[in-house]
Amino acid sequence: MESAESARPRIVRRRDALKALSLAAALPLLQACSSGSPSASPQPTSPSASLSQAPSSAGASSAAATATQPAAAANASSANAVKLQGAYWSSSPEDHQVFLNVFKAFSDRNPGVSVDFNDIPSDSFTQKVTTMIVGGTPPDTMELHPAWVLNYINAHRLNDLTDMMKTDRQAYIPAQLDFWTATGKLWGVPYYSGPSFIFYNKSLFTKNKVKLPEDYQKEGNWTWDTLREISKQLSGGSGANRTFGWDAAQDASNLQFYTSVPIWDNQGELVNQDETAWLLDTEPVVQVMQWHADMYLKDKSIPMPSDMQGISWLFRTGKVGMAWAGKFRSIELANAEFEVGMIGTPKGKVGPINRDGPNASGLPVGTKHVPEAYKLALFIGSPDAAPIYLASGRPVPVRSDLIASDVFQKSLKPYERIEVYQESIKTVRAWRVPGKGPEEGRAFTAEWQKVLVGQEDVPTAMKAAKAAMDPLLK
Repeated sequence: MESAESARPRIVRRRDALKALSLAAALPLLQACSSGSPSASPQPTSPSASLSQAPSSAGASSAAATATQPAAAANASSANAVKLQGAYWSSSPEDHQVFLNVFKAFSDRNPGVSVDFNDIPSDSFTQKVTTMIVGGTPPDTMELHPAWVLNYINAHRLNDLTDMMKTDRQAYIPAQLDFWTATGKLWGVPYYSGPSFIFYNKSLFTKNKVKLPEDYQKEGNWTWDTLREISKQLSGGSGANRTFGWDAAQDASNLQFYTSVPIWDNQGELVNQDETAWLLDTEPVVQVMQWHADMYLKDKSIPMPSDMQGISWLFRTGKVGMAWAGKFRSIELANAEFEVGMIGTPKGKVGPINRDGPNASGLPVGTKHVPEAYKLALFIGSPDAAPIYLASGRPVPVRSDLIASDVFQKSLKPYERIEVYQESIKTVRAWRVPGKGPEEGRAFTAEWQKVLVGQEDVPTAMKAAKAAMDPLLK
């Protein structure tokens, strides 16, 4: 999960680690939860014992038949039982337990169907699942991520869900379906959504006597330029007391899960309409990247990579004024030693336009239990699973009927504002990095790092990145 979104803490690593779909030894399946279904065989007297003790009279055949009925029923029940293999990744032990609870709830509601949870680490997920599919032992459901789902679609690794979803799709937020749509067909059932917003350190604002983002928003002036000015006011100090105004998602080169947003808000695009060329050297993109370079190098209001070494999320330390976030981050702030505020993403020439780091369930080609697997895929993001999955505080709803639900509202921490989530959900634009996403990400980051160390100016870096990335769209 984005995690998300993000993005979620592991998203960037996930994208960097995802390589061409290659073979690797699959992890053994982890036994998840028992179904509590009729598949558990009763323990009658064995048929052979009953027969050996049966009288030699005409009643013997009746006694034998009576003795074998429980065993026959048990065998029939066991034969009809379905054990689904679900391949997903969890971001923490708590997240792992949430999946276990969801799968058990599904089994409880579907007697005779159980789920084995194969919790595969995100950085090796695609390799291991591809090995399973190519080897003829695919999972019945698998987690999908927008950073690499096109690889599976183009390689014909997923079942087409268009017809199955014909009626069910009406329940979902349209943008959540768009992430899993390609070639006019639907390939995934959404269950996790993590559109972006901003958490801010209200205590730091108060200490520095800086006007709050909500005040600017009420005036209609919550813009990216305003964010930069606020960031300057929140930055300063030295050593252990140094503070920064903006975290830039901890990685300003993260095109899909962060930088796309200010670029769209600046009326820019990252690729052309038919996705055959990157537009990194166009004025709107160069302007946004120059804006970031100036904040890093001139304003010194964004932490450099060296400032974040060994820290998973710098905002949590209290040294950052504003941080790009998804809902999953709210859990990490439960014990924050400062007052937390929350605001939506800024606007630019247009907007605000938002991104998302969603997840869906796909049904790999070769699964032998398509109907049951589809029911499981629907279940995770459904109202039936909401008291477990949505209530965990990790995602925002993927279905329209859950946006204002009691379950969602009760999942919020005191510092979370439901109106911010509702607005962020409405402004999501579905976009996936086309072509060879991981390789493109590495090429862009390599040029961006040259900017941060003063080896290249922004226009030169963007031209070089485009030259390296265009061939990877093919």
